[in-house]
Amino acid sequence: MSHAFDTSARAQARMERGDLHQYRLLLNLQRVQFRHLAEPNRSFLPDFAKEEEADDDLCGVANFLYQNGFRCITERSDAGWTPICFAALDGEPRLMLKLIESHADVNASLTKPEPLLGFGVGTCCLSIAAYVKNNEALQLLISHRADLNHVDSFSATVAHWAAVGGNTEGLRILRDAGASFEGANVLGYSPFRMACSGGHVEAMKMLLAHTPLLEVDLGVHTAILHEGRRPFKGLVIPAGSPVSIKDREDKLFLLAGCGLPWASAFSWSTSG
Repeated sequence: MSHAFDTSARAQARMERGDLHQYRLLLNLQRVQFRHLAEPNRSFLPDFAKEEEADDDLCGVANFLYQNGFRCITERSDAGWTPICFAALDGEPRLMLKLIESHADVNASLTKPEPLLGFGVGTCCLSIAAYVKNNEALQLLISHRADLNHVDSFSATVAHWAAVGGNTEGLRILRDAGASFEGANVLGYSPFRMACSGGHVEAMKMLLAHTPLLEVDLGVHTAILHEGRRPFKGLVIPAGSPVSIKDREDKLFLLAGCGLPWASAFSWSTSG
């Protein structure tokens, strides 16, 4: 609870300094940071007036806009975010559903880069939810026809963001909805290699069946690049050997056995 109090104090301090964007990020990252630990504080700003006999869910949307300093669902902040992008970061499913029913754009994306979280121009709300493991919000967006294969300025798809966030369940949701796991981002990485870069073994296992053997080989090099503490041995596949899922599982076993706990600056934000 002390961490929750610290976040509340930090958000309050940002708001008092007039740093509205950092305040909004801290406000909406609470559910991610304290997943399974504490309920988020949704009343930083006092004096929200609830109309009598108003629908509780609609009041929830109105309070969300009020607490985030927005006047309407379509407003965009100076930092390039719309309310539904922040809602994807928050992940509360009832809020997300009411925003969608109020005609918020399910394909809304950032118009400016976000250095704190590593997002680029064009990172969409579906990618945001996938990265921080807000999977109920992810499913809601998909059920309302969000673009499964949206590509941002990093040439990253939703699957890339789910992979680098270690979101194995999210990857399964995307697979079942028909998302593509092909394609390379600006680094030349497939979703599998993005999972390798973070040492997310369960995500790597899930992606194996959708990854060409050459990409598995490259995944070894990607893992070394981002970790590099232990040598990899016995990973050469003889020319002409038949490609099978067993080959891939053997490679993954060796990868996982070498230890790849590379932690991104925001590993805390995707745990749980």
